[in-house]
Amino acid sequence: MSGCLAVTPPSEDPVLIKLDELDRRLQAIERVVQNQSLVTMTQQLSALERRVAELQGSTVIFNVGYSIPVKFDLPEGISASIERNTTIKLSGIDKEKLGLTAAAIRKIRPPEPYKGKGVKYAKEHIRRKAGKAGVSA
Repeated sequence: MSGCLAVTPPSEDPVLIKLDELDRRLQAIERVVQNQSLVTMTQQLSALERRVAELQGSTVIFNVGYSIPVKFDLPEGISASIERNTTIKLSGIDKEKLGLTAAAIRKIRPPEPYKGKGVKYAKEHIRRKAGKAGVSA
């Protein structure tokens, strides 16, 4: 029976409860969230500078142009691998936590529009701006 939920109280016959439209939507959303959490997700970040990151246990060390290296501790359930000197691959089961981690890493040095340096997502396109020479008086 579509749209019904069978509830069996102890030592009684099953009772059918009619699900309304909102309950069915919430049930579908919950099913999608559970299915997405079972699939291992990956997110790639690339830095637009040379030799940017190195991995030490669960800590990623970024050399992104500041006077000292920036250390970033990975949260529980997220793992990182450095494919090239400028590409970091994050993977984990929780899609939300993975996205938040990628956003936090990107926030360390967001890409700037003039030179294009910084940390960006692998498929992100940075819109470049003209510098002072491009402006006429």
